[in-house]
Amino acid sequence: LLQQLWHSIPRVRGASVIERGAAMERVAPAIDAPPGMRLPRGLLALYTLGALEAAVPLVAQVQWLDAHGVGQAQQLRVFALGYACFSLRPVYGAVADALAARYGSRGRVLAYVAASFGGVLCHCTLAMTRSLGGFAVGYAMLCACQACAETCLGARLADVVASGVGAGRAQAEATAARWLGTFLGAGVGL
Repeated sequence: LLQQLWHSIPRVRGASVIERGAAMERVAPAIDAPPGMRLPRGLLALYTLGALEAAVPLVAQVQWLDAHGVGQAQQLRVFALGYACFSLRPVYGAVADALAARYGSRGRVLAYVAASFGGVLCHCTLAMTRSLGGFAVGYAMLCACQACAETCLGARLADVVASGVGAGRAQAEATAARWLGTFLGAGVGL
C-alpha cells in the first residue's frame, strides 16, 4: 500500500508531490515577446531597481553604525530585527491579494507603489537619524517595506506565469534582473 501511494499515477489521490508536479507541467503557449525575453520589461526593471535599492544603502548603513561606535554584536541585533520583518511576507501577500481582489491588477501595483514610497521615506529617515534606537526602528520599517514590495513583485510574476509564460523561464529572468541590480549596487558601493 505504501509503495502504491508513493509511485501511483498522478490521477490517483495518493500520488507523490513530484509525480503531481510533473503531471501539472505543460508546455506554455507562445506569446508575443522579443526573442530571448518572456517577461515584461517593466517587471524586469522593477526587479533590477528593487535589488539596487536594497544593495546601495546597505554599505552606508554599516558605515553609519561603525561611525557611531556600534559594536558588531549590536549591529547583528539591528540587522536581525530588520530581517525579522521579512518573516511577515504572508501578511504582505494577503494584503496584496486583498487589494487585487478589490481593485484588480491595479491593487497590486498600488501596494507595490505604497511599499516603495514607504521604503524611500525610511531611507530618508535613516539618513537623518542620530540614535541607535531610531536607526533600528527605521531599518525595521525599511525591511518591512522592502519585503512588501518584493512580495507584490512576486505576485505580479505569478500573474504573468499564469497568463502563459513558462515558470522556469520567468523565474530565471527575474533572478537575472535581481542579480543585475545587486551587481550594479556593488559597483556603486565601491
